[in-house]
Amino acid sequence: ASSLLNVGKFGSVKFTNSGVVWLPYFVYTLTYLSYSLLFQASNFTLFVEWFTCFFMIIIAAKAPLLNHFPVKFILWSGFFAILGIAVQSLLPDLYYSRIAGIFVNEDNIVSWFERDYGLNGFTSQVAITARILIYGEIVLLFMKDILLPNRLRNKTSFYLLVFLFVFCILLTGKRLHFFVAASLPFIIPFLLEKGFAKKNFKILIIIVLFIFAGEFFILNIDYFMQSSMFHRFAESYAMAQAGEDITSGRTELYDAALKAFQDSPIFGIGLENFSSYTGIKHYVHNTYLQVLCERGIVGIILFD
Repeated sequence: ASSLLNVGKFGSVKFTNSGVVWLPYFVYTLTYLSYSLLFQASNFTLFVEWFTCFFMIIIAAKAPLLNHFPVKFILWSGFFAILGIAVQSLLPDLYYSRIAGIFVNEDNIVSWFERDYGLNGFTSQVAITARILIYGEIVLLFMKDILLPNRLRNKTSFYLLVFLFVFCILLTGKRLHFFVAASLPFIIPFLLEKGFAKKNFKILIIIVLFIFAGEFFILNIDYFMQSSMFHRFAESYAMAQAGEDITSGRTELYDAALKAFQDSPIFGIGLENFSSYTGIKHYVHNTYLQVLCERGIVGIILFD
């Protein structure tokens, strides 16, 4: 159905089906903004995100759209972000002399660049740039036959374009955003399968709940550090963030076992000789590696 058809009313305001689709996101951001204003003091970044969402709803309610996406807005935003990243990375002197000063957080932008944190192009936050690019990637993957000119529809040129989006997201330095962008080309074909969402609704809901649970866990990591039940998980996450070994020394044991195996790969170093051979007063904590280093290739074949 045409996206210009009115499917809802709120007072004197009419919404197209596209506007209705964007409405839950608008309510979510408005609620989050209100919470932040009440309990965490004013946050300019949250206001920008809320306003962007509101702006997208206005466009969705007024413009001819495809499949509930404000397509032109997202694609031009993606182009804007890609161009900004290119200018920032290829012409840094121009960017910092003429453009960076436009943003209220110029100091942050400069510090990000100095620490190789990421590139934010023509927006004030790297996260916003990454999200704009992901929206553009989603639209391209769903609507390539409608949006792209014929010369770009062959597989090679199309996936080069997708690669450009994903690469620009990588340049922002946002790890989770890059993971999402790199996964989309593999996920969306399943979503395009007729009835996929309906058949796998419960699984999709469980995945979403896991994502929210993970976000809640990370945001409240200090609380979980004090919990007797979740302390080990929180401690492992904190150690991983600090670049420390979260395997309780197991990687060191595994390395020692592999080196011992390389010294005597056929028959091994001898049964129960791992500790005396390596000088480590522990067993390997991995049965297969223990057999491999002590009994060699012959032993592991017979063990299997």
